[in-house]
Amino acid sequence: MLFTSYIFYLLLFGLLLALRYTRLPRLALVNAASLIFYGAWNPAYCLLLVFVILTAYYSARLLAGGSRRGLLAVSLGALLLPLLFFKYQEFLLGVVSDLASLWGPRPAFSALDVVLPVGISFYSFQALSYVADVYRGELPPCRRLSQFFLYISFFPQLIAGPIERAGHILPQVARLARRERLPVDLLPACDLFLRGLVKKAVFADSFARYVDLVFARLDEVSFPCILAATGFFTLQIYCDFSGYTDMARGLARALGVELSINFDYPYLARNIAQFWRRWHVTLSTWFRDYVYIPLGGSRRGEARTYLNLMLTMLLCGLWHGAAYTFVIWGAYHGLLLAVHRFYALRLARRLPLPRLLCGVLTLAAVSLGWFVFRARDLSDLVLFVHKALDWREGLRLGAATSQWFLAVVFVAWQGLEALWWKRRWSLVELAGWRRVAFACAVGLFLFLFKPASDVVFIYFQF
Repeated sequence: MLFTSYIFYLLLFGLLLALRYTRLPRLALVNAASLIFYGAWNPAYCLLLVFVILTAYYSARLLAGGSRRGLLAVSLGALLLPLLFFKYQEFLLGVVSDLASLWGPRPAFSALDVVLPVGISFYSFQALSYVADVYRGELPPCRRLSQFFLYISFFPQLIAGPIERAGHILPQVARLARRERLPVDLLPACDLFLRGLVKKAVFADSFARYVDLVFARLDEVSFPCILAATGFFTLQIYCDFSGYTDMARGLARALGVELSINFDYPYLARNIAQFWRRWHVTLSTWFRDYVYIPLGGSRRGEARTYLNLMLTMLLCGLWHGAAYTFVIWGAYHGLLLAVHRFYALRLARRLPLPRLLCGVLTLAAVSLGWFVFRARDLSDLVLFVHKALDWREGLRLGAATSQWFLAVVFVAWQGLEALWWKRRWSLVELAGWRRVAFACAVGLFLFLFKPASDVVFIYFQF
């Protein structure tokens, strides 16, 4: 499936590249391509996508120029309803059943058997932010349905983000709708796409083999194996998600649309607050602007600030998945943010810590959180504690030499790029035969280290 999606990307890339030099109706063609792309997975869910688009578009038109809180509540409720139904109905029924069992026999609720529409969390959040921005007067309502349709359904970022704001994308869509030639430099677009492809197809999929093996046998393996798998998953989820983002940004850039930067070397952060300013940036800023600040942010006293941080991260955890493990993961990060804020305000001047130590502690805390994120259920968390208390017990599974080699290569690549190289080693900066050699080296790397089987993008499930 993943290989098929790569081919689909490349075919659309070639088609839309040709459109850049013609006077054909690009907006209609890109909208059609986006619908085909989404419908290739399940055509019926195109109706859900259209429902969200039409609801957000006409709600914003009605809300513009007036303070109608009742209409706003109905609009936001209508946009949230599909997300709640498809993603959370089974989890909510389970929570109600668990609570009811505390006072009597456990009721037997049966959830409807539905398949989660891919990308629903991403495009629902874009629609919600658009309606909220129009209601608050921060954005005029879009006058052309075709342009708003593309803002929500734009195929490079439709199913896994970044979560774009209308104020950033709609002006670019309007330019795309005009039939003049787009002044686009293709080299940066190709460079971004290739980097994302290598991150996903080589690094993330290679790390996934060991991670999947260990997490499928947590009750059998030793604690050092679990720690190794957690470390590999820390690299896997970054390579997987940032790889997809780079591919999406490369394709969008080829069309003249600049998507937001979603990752800024998050594992080099020196504290947990800085980590969340660098990891999944568009989601972090979404929760900051539409949850944390409306709750009061840091304006209502220190105790309320800690509560707002915890509530925001709990909702962030639930956004990632309808399971107790994601709730715990969100609460864990809320607690880390609260502890960091307390330290920064009360203790940092008296007990300063070296920057390197802060970075190491932050990475260790984030990696521990990734175990909770990857855990299948609460029993995996209990197993983790049990194995930690008796770390010698269990089967020892060693990662392949190629996986350790790729881990070292990736850490070196990211570290050198962040600290010294920046963009020096890219198609943009190279010229002549060096550019050809770089592209050939990337192809050879893909051929030598790409795993035999594809692994789907992790964030497709959200």
